[in-house]
Amino acid sequence: MKNQLKKTNYIPTFIALGFTLVLFLLLLLPHSQYKLLNEMTNLKSTNHRVSIDPLTTLPAIFTIFVIIVSSIIVLASILALFMDFFYNFRFVNKIILIFATVNVILEFCYYFIGINGRFEVPVYDAPPMYQSVTGPGNLITVILCFIFIVCLYITYFKFIEKPYQAIIKEAKPRIEVYKAEEKKAEEAKEEPKVVANEVSKDMQKMILDMLAQGKITPDEANKIINEINQR
Repeated sequence: MKNQLKKTNYIPTFIALGFTLVLFLLLLLPHSQYKLLNEMTNLKSTNHRVSIDPLTTLPAIFTIFVIIVSSIIVLASILALFMDFFYNFRFVNKIILIFATVNVILEFCYYFIGINGRFEVPVYDAPPMYQSVTGPGNLITVILCFIFIVCLYITYFKFIEKPYQAIIKEAKPRIEVYKAEEKKAEEAKEEPKVVANEVSKDMQKMILDMLAQGKITPDEANKIINEINQR
């Protein structure tokens, strides 16, 4: 059955897609997570001896995973927008929900681990400078991520999970009727076989009685019984 979905069912998908695209822009807020990756690359390639805090390295790793997971969410959301069947649509949105949760956790980890992160930037003919891994912009990103995931869960359960469970509840009696009819059909198929077996047993018993009474020879009895079994 086509067009099982209503416009309201797509609300969580649009929220996930829209916020994830916005998140790519939020990563630019100071301290920019893109800039952090670039700074880590520069620190790795520089010939100067610098001090890299583990609290700096981990946020950089989290940023890489945020970018990867966000790309998956965007692709899955676009795929979901072209679906017509509720079962497949729900499955894809459940995956989106899981990845969105992972993304928010990664952003929280970035902020709360990187809040104390510092890395040393070499400056020629001057004392080294220290930059912070996080800034006010990162706090804004975390707050928006929290609001996003709450809205996504609420809309997912309201516009996808609840309608889906209603469909399952409505279809359950039909499924039970279908199973009952299928069982009856199977029993109807088995009934002729049972009758045929009973007839075969009766005929064999009759042949053996005739043999015992001397009405037929053993060879004739074997021949008739073989013919019955081959039917």
